Amino acid sequence: MKKYTAAILCLFFTFCCAAVSAAEKTAFTAVGYAATRPGGPLIPYRFTLPELGGHDMLVEIAYAGVCHSDIHLVNDEHGPIVEYPYVPGHEIVGRVSAVGKNVTKFKINDTVGIGSMLGSCGECEYCRAGQEQYCIRGADWTGGGYATHITVNEKFAAAIPREMPAIIAAPLMCAGITTYSPLKRLKVKKGDSVAVAGLGGLGHLALQYAVSMGAEVTVFEITDAKAAAAKRLGAADYVNTRDNPALLERYRNKFKAVISTIPVKHDIQPYIDALKETGTLVILGMPPLGENIMAFDSHVLTSGGKCIMGSSIGGMRETEEMLRYSATHGICPEVEVISANQINSAFKRVKAGDVQFRFVIAVSSMRQ
Repeated sequence: MKKYTAAILCLFFTFCCAAVSAAEKTAFTAVGYAATRPGGPLIPYRFTLPELGGHDMLVEIAYAGVCHSDIHLVNDEHGPIVEYPYVPGHEIVGRVSAVGKNVTKFKINDTVGIGSMLGSCGECEYCRAGQEQYCIRGADWTGGGYATHITVNEKFAAAIPREMPAIIAAPLMCAGITTYSPLKRLKVKKGDSVAVAGLGGLGHLALQYAVSMGAEVTVFEITDAKAAAAKRLGAADYVNTRDNPALLERYRNKFKAVISTIPVKHDIQPYIDALKETGTLVILGMPPLGENIMAFDSHVLTSGGKCIMGSSIGGMRETEEMLRYSATHGICPEVEVISANQINSAFKRVKAGDVQFRFVIAVSSMRQ
C-alpha cells in the first residue's frame, strides 16, 4: 500500500511540475481596449502577453478602475511615455489563474490587486526600503488593466482582504494608496484640521481616510452638487469657491494639511495661505505636462515654515497596509460600474467631473 501511495504522490508531483512548466512556456492572449493613437478612442484590441517567468503570475482581471491619469496617458498629456496601441488601466483586481514555478506568495484562485507598478530594480536604496515607487532606475509602471488578463511579478501583487469586495478594492490600488500614504506620512491624528481640494476619485477617499484618523475635514470644491456626499462621508465643512474664490480667505492659517487632488491648472496660493504655520500642501493631482501650477509667494513658506509636498502612490508594503486599514475602518470607494463599451463616454464624464466618484469597468463585459 505504501508503495502505491508513494507512486501516486510521485505522479501528482510530476503532473504539478509539468503544469507549472507548461504555464511558464505558454504565450497567453488577452482581449482589451486600446487607443491606437494619442487622443484616439479606445477600441477592442487583442494582444499577446509575455510568457511567465519564475516569479510571475497570470491574473484574470475582474474589475479595473478608471483613473484620470489614464486619460492623460491616452491623450499623451504626460509626454511621450507610452507606445501605441496603448491599453490603459492600473487599478486592477482579479483572480490568479496561472503561476510561475517559483511563486510562493499566492496560489491559483487567490484574489489579488495590482496597482501602478509591475516591477522595479529591487536593488536601489528606495526599493530596499520598500518605496519601490521612487526606484532610482525607474519603476515599471502599469498599463494593461482594461483587459481580460495581465501578467505580474508576485511581489507587485497585493492580497485583497477576504471581507473586501473586489469591486471596491480596485480603486484603492491607486486612488486609495495615493491618498492614504501622505496622510500617514504627516501623522494626521485626532483634533487636526485637514482640507481636501477637489472631491473626486482621489478626494472622496482622502476625506474618508482623514476622518478615520480623527481629523476635522473641510472640502473645497467648485460645485454645490457634491456637498451632500461630502457631509455623508464625514466632512465638517464644505465650501464652493467657483463663484467666490475669496471665501478661502476665511480659512487662512487654519489647516495642518491641504490635500490637493485637482488634476488641472489652478492657483495654489490660496491653499498655501490656508495652512497654519509648519503646515503642508500635498499635491496629488497631475495636470497635463506644461501646465505649471507652482507660481506662489515664497515668503509665505519661509515666514511660516510651510511646505509643499508631492506624493506618488506608495510601496508594496504600504499598499497592503492600506488595504488592511481600509477593510478595518470601512473605507469604501463609491463606484459606478460600467461595461467595456462605455469606456469612451466615461472618459468624457471624468473630464467633466460627472461621476461620484469612480468608474469601475466590469471586465466580464470584454469576454462576451
